[in-house]
Amino acid sequence: MSDGKPKSYSLIGAGRLASVLGPALTKIGLSCEAVVNRSLEPAELLVERIGSGEARSLELSQSIPGRLIIIAVPDDALASVTARLAHSDTDWTGRIVLHTSGVHSSEVLSALQGHGAATASFHPLQTFATEDEPSNIFKDLPVTIEGAEDARAVAEDIARRLGATPFHIRTDAKILYHAASVTASNYLVTLSALAEELYKATEPPGDTEHGLFKALAHQAIANAYTQGPGNALTGPVVRGDVDVLAAHLTEIEKRVPHLIPAYAIMATETVRLAVRSERLSADSASAMLDLLAGYLNDYVRTSGVI
Repeated sequence: MSDGKPKSYSLIGAGRLASVLGPALTKIGLSCEAVVNRSLEPAELLVERIGSGEARSLELSQSIPGRLIIIAVPDDALASVTARLAHSDTDWTGRIVLHTSGVHSSEVLSALQGHGAATASFHPLQTFATEDEPSNIFKDLPVTIEGAEDARAVAEDIARRLGATPFHIRTDAKILYHAASVTASNYLVTLSALAEELYKATEPPGDTEHGLFKALAHQAIANAYTQGPGNALTGPVVRGDVDVLAAHLTEIEKRVPHLIPAYAIMATETVRLAVRSERLSADSASAMLDLLAGYLNDYVRTSGVI
């Protein structure tokens, strides 16, 4: 390999991300040598999907082929899978090992590094809900990279060839970065469910469609990313409308009181954002925070939390 770049790869794991990443790697010219999985059937299906490679069971696999090894397993399985690989018959000297976890840094692969591998994390900043994602899903997608220099160079090259946008992060920043990622994705889903629950509490006629707030939510997110959150903020908090906020809290307390903490916490953070953006006066902010604190204290007293 005169240019030092791997020409082939093996995948450890056959879940959603692996099922999208494998075919994408093959499409950019990397040859799949093996798909290794705890259960053999998913590995066989992924090999068929990729069009090359050998399906292997992690329980039976003694040696992993290929200079590039990508571990795409659930976060809670990564440490145990790494330990199993470190005790296999594989010669790790000169290998590049990447994992796709968002929360773990490359340090979780230290056992393989101790056997001569160069290690890094390679985290596509996207949610993979199904195995049938569009073929261009990596185009312009941010990919977080950290780890050993040699492994980082390979990871960055792969990201660029996939059409993604690599960016580097400090090793000690991975957990907080992952918390930010979860907030930007999972908690938006939770927020949409909360909005639906609030609406259903009005006892609307007929079935409530999931898409009722779709246009509103899409536009708000688009505005936040084009104008910045502070400039994109609309609604009663940024307008300083304490009476509207009080009306919301009164009605929520009456109909769906268990949602008071969630609503109050989000409103509190919205007050902070509005003040930070210099769009809300200190007096209005103080009045709103006092109002929110009062409802939260009432909830704690009446819900039996204390």
